[in-house]
Amino acid sequence: MLKLLLFTLITYNCFAALQTRQLNDWENCGSSSDHIHDLNISYSPKIISKGDTINLKITGNLDEDVTSGEIDYKVLIGRFPVYQGTIKICSELKCPLLKGPLTITTSQKVPDQIIPGKYEIETKGTDQNSQEIFCANIHIQAK
Repeated sequence: MLKLLLFTLITYNCFAALQTRQLNDWENCGSSSDHIHDLNISYSPKIISKGDTINLKITGNLDEDVTSGEIDYKVLIGRFPVYQGTIKICSELKCPLLKGPLTITTSQKVPDQIIPGKYEIETKGTDQNSQEIFCANIHIQAK
């Protein structure tokens, strides 16, 4: 369940456009060569609690087909790492992800094991050619 929540948080934030770092926001740590462009991310609620459902919508443009790849992530509370892992993109999303307009919507329940606090999730996605799809740092609060 925690892995599914982390995937949800990572997925919706991984396609982020550059924004000012704030609590419950994200920042793009990628470059202009990333394969995701012109993205818009929306989600609710902004502060998560045990048992909540997070609703996510990601839109943007993919500049090439993605037939496989991975998302590496590290979860920190404060600056202390508490969890890390790798998610296979095509095990969580329908592949291939085709070049052109991209829309991903998902809803996931927040697990009861979540600890209240301020979280940062560092993420980086790479494709079948080990090229960067995205890089995002996610800032979220749990109460």
